Amino acid sequence: PTSLRLVGSVGEALAPEVWRWTRENLAWPLDNWWQTELGAPALATPLTLPAKPGFVGVPLPGVEARVVDAEGRVLPPGAKGHLVLLRVGPAHMVDLLGGESPWKGGVYWTGDLATWDEEGYFRILGRSEEVIKAGEARLGTAEVEAAALTHPQVAEAAAIGIPGEEGEEIVVFAVPKKEVPEELKALLAEKIKAHLLRHLGPVPPPRIVFVERLPRTRSGKILRRLLKAELLGVDPGDVSALEEEYGGAKAS
Repeated sequence: PTSLRLVGSVGEALAPEVWRWTRENLAWPLDNWWQTELGAPALATPLTLPAKPGFVGVPLPGVEARVVDAEGRVLPPGAKGHLVLLRVGPAHMVDLLGGESPWKGGVYWTGDLATWDEEGYFRILGRSEEVIKAGEARLGTAEVEAAALTHPQVAEAAAIGIPGEEGEEIVVFAVPKKEVPEELKALLAEKIKAHLLRHLGPVPPPRIVFVERLPRTRSGKILRRLLKAELLGVDPGDVSALEEEYGGAKAS
């Protein structure tokens, strides 16, 4: 028994399996989405509304959100596109980080890939810059990771795209729930691969890489570019935000 009643989540898309586990084992998971520049949550599921695992929620008062294509045309429910904000709350900090303004044509481009449903709930699929272009499919890292986490033997997962024969190859770094003998890793990888294909549809078969842990920032965000750099043998760039105890993915 615990006195914990509510767990807030921000910074990474909350996979449906993680949402359900949190609800069953800890407390009610309150997912919400915002960015440092916004100063406050913009999307969330108020406790007065029914929660939908996998969906972060609805625009909060003072916020107006849409999913649009690259030209800014509003997309219908169910379509994948760029999350933009037409209105933001009063805490918005304009040009906080310097550089190019996210405001273009009176619209705030968040840099996130998303979809939404008929009831106005939004689902974050990952950063637009991290979209995996596998064959004819366009997949967000979060949706690939959410699919991987539905496999009963996967505890954590991170997805990236690397150059492949058909656009990009999907690579999933998976942390097993329990230690896997070396002679069984190939079999488990094939099972996870088949599981992903059932969830993701007609995409080139993904590559599965088993790791002991995932690189995260001190705030808990997965550093996918570090995994990509380690796999490709290139410079990962600035990793000053990396949690100190990470010592490499130790892929197998």
